[in-house]
Amino acid sequence: MRRNHSSVHSVALLAWAMMGVILFLAITGTASGRRPDPEIWRLDMLRRLNAIRAEHGLMGLRLDNRLNQAAQLHTNNMIHRDFFDHKDPDGANMTERAAAFGYRWRWIIENIAAGHPNIHEALNGWMASPDHRAAILDARVRDAGIGYSYAPNDWGSVTKIHYWTLLVGSE
Repeated sequence: MRRNHSSVHSVALLAWAMMGVILFLAITGTASGRRPDPEIWRLDMLRRLNAIRAEHGLMGLRLDNRLNQAAQLHTNNMIHRDFFDHKDPDGANMTERAAAFGYRWRWIIENIAAGHPNIHEALNGWMASPDHRAAILDARVRDAGIGYSYAPNDWGSVTKIHYWTLLVGSE
């Protein structure tokens, strides 16, 4: 049986386009009005971080659940306690947060961002800042943890709506 290659090609393109739309909706959370799935956006952020590192001849990072938990805690804390800083109002910093989740760091660095509505803009902001860029391109780090929170009704004195934390480190 002879197939029409043009129609097979069209169906394949349509399938790829639909997969792209589904992935976009899953990442942005707009399909259901819910928050984006953390497993999807974390993997997307990690993929983009590793692409940037590869462009500079660096080893890729791997997600570490303990650093994910520490980063997410800090991100949520910035919203709920109305601050934007590397130290929380009690003075706890990244090393204490990572250690609290069992990460025995030898080297650890934290980037935070606010107001960037998506991964692309958050990464562009970090890469445009010399200190944040240096953290992403640090050859000593092997692990990453990523936190993100969306606060559409951000009510405090810091009202950025989108909050990001990136922890990179080595044990």
